[in-house]
Amino acid sequence: MLDRLRNYKPSLLAYFRRQQEQEAEATLLPLSAADINDGPVPLSFGQERMWFIDQAGGSVQYHIPLALRVDGILDIAALEHAFRQVMERHAILRTVMRSDAGGVYQVLLPAGGWQLHVKEDGGISATEERLKVYIASVWQRPFDLSGDYMLRAELIRLSAGSCVLVIVMHHIASDGWSTGILVQELVECYSAAVERRAAQLPELPVQYGDYAIWQRRQCDAGRLSQQLDYWRQQLGGVQPLLLPTDHVRPAVQSIRGAAYLFEVDATLKRQLYMLCQQQEVTLFMLLLSVFKVLLYRYSGQTDICVGTPVAGRNRRELEGLIGLFINTLALRSVIQPEESFADLLKAVKQTTIAAYERQEVPFERVVEEIEQKRDLSRNPVYQVVFGLQNVPPAPELSLGDVVLSQEEVEHTTSKFDIRLSMEEYEHGIYARIEYRTDLFESATIERMGSHYLQLLYGVVSDVEQAIGQLPLLSSTEQLQLDSLQDSGQVIGVFRSVPSQFTARVAQHPEQTALVFGGQQYTYAQVEAYSDRLAMYLYSRGIGAGSLVPICMERSAEMIVAILAVLKSGAAYVPLEPDYPESRLQYVLSDTSAAIVLVSQRLGFVTSCEQLEVLSWLSGSAATAAVTLSLPVIDSGMTAYVIYTSGSTGMPKGVMVSHGNLHDYLAGLGERLPIADCSSYALVSSIATDLGNTVLYASLVFGGVLHLFSRDMINDAERLTAYFDLHRIDCVKIVPSHWRALSGGRRLLLPDRVLIFGGELLDRGVVDSIRDCGYTGVVANHYGPTETTIGKLLYVVQPGAVRGSSVPIGRPFGNTRVYVLSGSGQRSSVGRAGSCISAAVVWRWVICTRMSRRRSDLLATRWMRVAD
Repeated sequence: MLDRLRNYKPSLLAYFRRQQEQEAEATLLPLSAADINDGPVPLSFGQERMWFIDQAGGSVQYHIPLALRVDGILDIAALEHAFRQVMERHAILRTVMRSDAGGVYQVLLPAGGWQLHVKEDGGISATEERLKVYIASVWQRPFDLSGDYMLRAELIRLSAGSCVLVIVMHHIASDGWSTGILVQELVECYSAAVERRAAQLPELPVQYGDYAIWQRRQCDAGRLSQQLDYWRQQLGGVQPLLLPTDHVRPAVQSIRGAAYLFEVDATLKRQLYMLCQQQEVTLFMLLLSVFKVLLYRYSGQTDICVGTPVAGRNRRELEGLIGLFINTLALRSVIQPEESFADLLKAVKQTTIAAYERQEVPFERVVEEIEQKRDLSRNPVYQVVFGLQNVPPAPELSLGDVVLSQEEVEHTTSKFDIRLSMEEYEHGIYARIEYRTDLFESATIERMGSHYLQLLYGVVSDVEQAIGQLPLLSSTEQLQLDSLQDSGQVIGVFRSVPSQFTARVAQHPEQTALVFGGQQYTYAQVEAYSDRLAMYLYSRGIGAGSLVPICMERSAEMIVAILAVLKSGAAYVPLEPDYPESRLQYVLSDTSAAIVLVSQRLGFVTSCEQLEVLSWLSGSAATAAVTLSLPVIDSGMTAYVIYTSGSTGMPKGVMVSHGNLHDYLAGLGERLPIADCSSYALVSSIATDLGNTVLYASLVFGGVLHLFSRDMINDAERLTAYFDLHRIDCVKIVPSHWRALSGGRRLLLPDRVLIFGGELLDRGVVDSIRDCGYTGVVANHYGPTETTIGKLLYVVQPGAVRGSSVPIGRPFGNTRVYVLSGSGQRSSVGRAGSCISAAVVWRWVICTRMSRRRSDLLATRWMRVAD
């Protein structure tokens, strides 16, 4: 039965086309020939769009090239005559576009004025590459739409019996279908000229100008209003597709492009056809559905709109006519990652059928209806295109004894961000991805082609799979991600921050440890002060498991308080004095704190009962004798608790252990020369962990920590002057804060290491730093509080950043990082996803813990990533 259907396929298609035409003719105006020489002929909607594009900046991307290798003795005069005959038949090829106050209109040129240009070799064919370059220069030569014939041809003579014929038509006068008509008629007209007979070609009932007039009348008469209502409803509110790009999107889209070719083999093609039969869909619907899944997996967007071309020749009068008839349908789908691919396929089938039933509406009219504001950086409505052609085996073309064969033409333009064109042939399906090179690197597009094939294999394997679970990665990519996700570092024996600080005290007790407000504190002084306070806290029952809030202004005593709490075995909870009272009271209650450390000059008031408010510079804390043995700190003890804002609105306390902190500092020291720095500047609050990078680096690596008041860290002039007077080797700062402190050529720069964190790092920031000649290390540091300050690092190299923002880099320390899709699948290189990180310490997969009172969050935040 299937074989019989295949045999009758052409007849069936012709029958259904006649039925479609009859139905259309019942509602559409009749198409008939008019005297297009009597007056101005309007442009069709498609032509009008082309004309505007050309006026805005040229239209080379809308050239339709064809290069034919000609083997044999060619009659050049007969060939030129044949071209003129074709142009006489198809008036659109000798039509120019003129404009006046009344608008744009078409004017006919005489066919006899057209000439075939003949180019002698002159070394053009010395190499295949030189020939390709010259052919490209021919088809890229711009058309003057107001004066040029819409077809030009150049014959490149390579030898006495061999030449290359390059034909270029402008899309304003032709389309892909037209190319076949041109070649067939050219062959017949040439043969007739050589054989001295009349060409045997059917009469053309109408010209393109007739079609343009008819199309305008259709819309003016309101015959397409119902179809237009459908498109208005179907595409209302459509959003642009935001694929991750390798380069910053230009404010005005360019036409620079390239193409990548790949192939679906015969076995997979056969499996795809079997699936089509099972699901009662066409191959087009199946391939389009998989393409939409690919776009969803790359962008993370569930509302996907893809353009697809249709021939636009639904009337018999237009089948043999050269001209711009192609129309575009915007096919929109909402993808639910948890639904099966089979469900999506059914939805795409319905959408496609509905769109084809309403294809008479010119796409340009649809854009007028739904596009509120034009974005010059991207195409309206859709930015990606999909097309499928079923091309029968091409017969060998000949001009008498002259044999023609098609030459490959390398395309260097692209009309869309991405266009996937697929073409069936006997043994498989050719696929071609055309893309904008201003947006994408070739490696990205090659991965996209590979992922598309993986998805095809996935759907033929199990069409009922959830869309979000369809396999995307090849085994090679799995191995690549395995190497990228792991830091490759092995962190050595655990040493706590207090023990490392004490070791530094023994090495250089009189070296300056802290500088604040013009006062300096040596390592010995900080050690003595912190020991004294730690003893007092320990004597009051503060130790392992205790939480001690620290609510202090930036000062030397703040650093002493932090060290003291760590030495006591307790964990500190940093708070800002200007927090809202409700937040302060919530944290104090949530921590069940017995003691809160405050600055002496702050009038700290709390409603919490049995809470001791202690300023360590006064009273018993300042005079406590160091007589008790402090506890030994082990890796599992909590070092500090940072309260984040929380996505639910309630603050969440993140508990960071000493082991986490050791792993962070050791790993960071291996990736950055931060241990070699001799001075550090703390310009951020300790209530967030961004500043902990320099705070703990100074304590552990033995440098000087410079502290600044709240007023000073926001005063660009004072802070820059301080950096000029004092050597500052390392600073970590939020990019927006750095921009506020830097202006013109006067940038806030440390001598050796500048670390950004806390928000997206714009490429413009690092460009301005490099432009001023900075030779220090610039790094982008990323990671949520739950991963201990952050566990990804990207060291910026000159010229390495191509996108609009700096990458977040690779993990360090005992850390693995997974970038996952919304469905929990691993994302490939170049795809959007959520970053999941875990610290791998002593063969255990661990992460920082949530507050004891939010243990419910642990169950929802943990994910099994490795055995």
